[in-house]
Amino acid sequence: MPKLSWIMIVVVFCLASAAVAAGTSNTIWTISSSEVDLNFASILTELPSVTYRYYTSKPRLVEWEIGGLILGFNLLFIDEPVYEQLQQVNLFPQEFWTAVSVLGDARVHLALSMLLCLNGIDLGFDLFHALFYNAVNTALIKVTTGMARPELGLGPGFYGPNLDSAYAAMPSGHTSSSFATAAVLSEYFPTLETTWYTAAGLVGLSRIFLEQHWPSNVVLGAVVGHVSARHYLGLEEIESD
Repeated sequence: MPKLSWIMIVVVFCLASAAVAAGTSNTIWTISSSEVDLNFASILTELPSVTYRYYTSKPRLVEWEIGGLILGFNLLFIDEPVYEQLQQVNLFPQEFWTAVSVLGDARVHLALSMLLCLNGIDLGFDLFHALFYNAVNTALIKVTTGMARPELGLGPGFYGPNLDSAYAAMPSGHTSSSFATAAVLSEYFPTLETTWYTAAGLVGLSRIFLEQHWPSNVVLGAVVGHVSARHYLGLEEIESD
């Protein structure tokens, strides 16, 4: 098994153990007024109705999300010089950013949510749904835009629709998944909100330094991830009321 795969497995189990030890069994929001058996069967049963509500409800953007969208789209015009400037001020080796990037892998986040679900922890249920909808939203934008990654040397151009992963720069999937995870964790552990979002931001920087994404991709990825998760959590809050 590749070294990176082992790192991912260790990360998942460490995070899951920490979450269980922290006592995350207190319910914040529930899908319905009745008790929900948090297992994969119940998730699949509820998924169609939750998905319908998710995509037929209009998300409410907060100020920083709107600002992020404006910044992200403006960065499209200066992506290359900003990218090159950031590369020049990189103070850490590639190994460091590779390790940070692993923490932002959507597969790590999804595996963590499933482990928590299997242990009957509500956090896993919310995290799974937030990550699922973020993954769908992120993938749709990636395929539609077909933006070339920096490592291709083609500049920040669009070649979509495109299913080639080399043309899946917009937005950053690692960043969007990390900010979706940070949004959910902040609801359960609000005192650590700064920590969650700082970690997510570092993941975004790692994707630039690893030549996988342009600055605009990271900014827009942060917005997509946060909006995707917060929209789901908002629906659950309304349902619980």
